[in-house]
Amino acid sequence: MDPSTTLFRIGSISKLVTATAVMQLVVAGRLDLDAPVADTLDFELPTRFAEPATLRHLLTPTAGFEDRIAGVIRPAGSSPPTLRDEVSLDPPEQIYAPGTTPSYSNHSNALAAYLVERVTAEPYSRYVQHEVLDRAGMATATLDQRLPARLRAQMSKGYESSRSQEAVVGGLVSLSLSY
Repeated sequence: MDPSTTLFRIGSISKLVTATAVMQLVVAGRLDLDAPVADTLDFELPTRFAEPATLRHLLTPTAGFEDRIAGVIRPAGSSPPTLRDEVSLDPPEQIYAPGTTPSYSNHSNALAAYLVERVTAEPYSRYVQHEVLDRAGMATATLDQRLPARLRAQMSKGYESSRSQEAVVGGLVSLSLSY
């Protein structure tokens, strides 16, 4: 492992990337932290409470959605769903009233990422590439789930367990960015 060249899957660090993209759009006046998220979505967001979930709730994370592992990690070579499908098909249950209980939530982050996609009218990963990663000088950083050929040799290898001597080549890919 060479810290200057070895690449790692983004995983939950993506929450910082998503928050950066969201806040760029808030500063530009294109998103409002305190407006109901449902006002910007193109599907009905199932909720259980009268208080609407806001972008601030998604980022803090206090929107109240349960966190599920199912679907976050997919076999290598499988095609990831669209971001819209990820957030709109079979969403997790809202178990806390918005603003009341901090609770880790990949779904909340994925919803925030989808709002970036909706407002910019371009794929979330493309927006993040040119407005966050490239601007930060992160030449080898990407959200591409099929790692570009030029970077594949630099990808770290995963292991099934600490006793395993064989790296899992290709292994599992994090669909996440956790968006």
